[in-house]
Amino acid sequence: MNDASHNELMVTNICRKMIQMANGELNSFVEISQQNTYFSAIAKVLNMLSENWQQRILHIPFVKDEDNSDYLQIFSIVTDKNLLITALSDFGLSILQLEEQSVHGKSLGDYIATQQHQELLEILYKLQEDPKENLKVQLQFTHLSLPRLYEAQVQYSAQEQLYTFHLIGILYRGPKITYDDSKKSRMIQRSLVDIEVQKIYDYITSTKELNEVTYEFLCEKYKINEQQLKTRFKALYNKTVYQYQLEVRLLRAEELIKDTSLSFKAIAFEVGFHDYSNFYRNFVKAYRMKPHEFRNKYQTK
Repeated sequence: MNDASHNELMVTNICRKMIQMANGELNSFVEISQQNTYFSAIAKVLNMLSENWQQRILHIPFVKDEDNSDYLQIFSIVTDKNLLITALSDFGLSILQLEEQSVHGKSLGDYIATQQHQELLEILYKLQEDPKENLKVQLQFTHLSLPRLYEAQVQYSAQEQLYTFHLIGILYRGPKITYDDSKKSRMIQRSLVDIEVQKIYDYITSTKELNEVTYEFLCEKYKINEQQLKTRFKALYNKTVYQYQLEVRLLRAEELIKDTSLSFKAIAFEVGFHDYSNFYRNFVKAYRMKPHEFRNKYQTK
C-alpha cells in the first residue's frame, strides 16, 4: 500500500471513528499508523478518549438491580425538526429493544408521553432561534412501559435542520422495575460477548505471535464460541476476523520487508502465513507490487 493510499485509509478510519463516538458507539479503536506520525497522534487521542469514556459507561445495557440507583449511559437519537427519527445509535437500539428498520421515519413522540411530546416541540422550536446553544431536557420513555427519566443534551443543526439528542444520563426514583428475564439475559450476554470481542481485536492488533491467531485459539482464550466471535466482530468493526487478521499481517510484513533483510518466505511465516503463495498473492493484491519490488523501492542500497 503506497503512502497516498495509506493516508486516505487513515482519514477514512479516523472520520468513521469520530462519527461512532458522536453516536455513543465506543467499542472500536483506530489502528495506529506506523507511516504517518500526524495520523498516529490523532488515532491515539481518539482511542484514549474511547477507553476513558468506556470506563464511565455501564456495559450491560439498562439493567441495574439496586434500588434508587443512578448510573451513566450514552446513546443518541437524531430527528428532523418535526421529531421524525432519522438515526438511532446501535447502543440505543439495544437499550430500547428496537429494530433499526422499524424506527426510521417514526416520531420520537411515539416513544414518549403524548403531553411531553407537545411540550418538547415547543421547547425545541426555541432552540432553532439560537442553534449555538445546547438544551438540556428530560425524556420519559413509555416504550416498554419503563418509568425512566432520561437526561439529554440536545443540539440543533440549522444547516441540516436536524436535532441530535445525546442521552447522557438515566435518573430513576421509584419502585423497583421488573424485566422480561429472557430479554434481560440476552442483552447482558451480548454486552459481555462484545467486551470479549473488543479484547480479541486488541490482541490481534498487538500480538507478535500471529501464527497463533486462529478461531480455535481465540475462542478458547476468550471463552466465546466461534459463531459469536464471527457475528459480533463483524457488527462492531464492519469487517471479518479474517479480514482484520490479514490487514495486520500485511502491515507487519511491510515493516519487515522495509526494515530487515529476512527472506520473503521467512517473513511470510513470521507474520502467520504457512503458505508462501498465499502470502505472495495477498501482498500483490494489497500493494499492487511484488515483495521484491516493494523492498527495492523502500530500502536504500
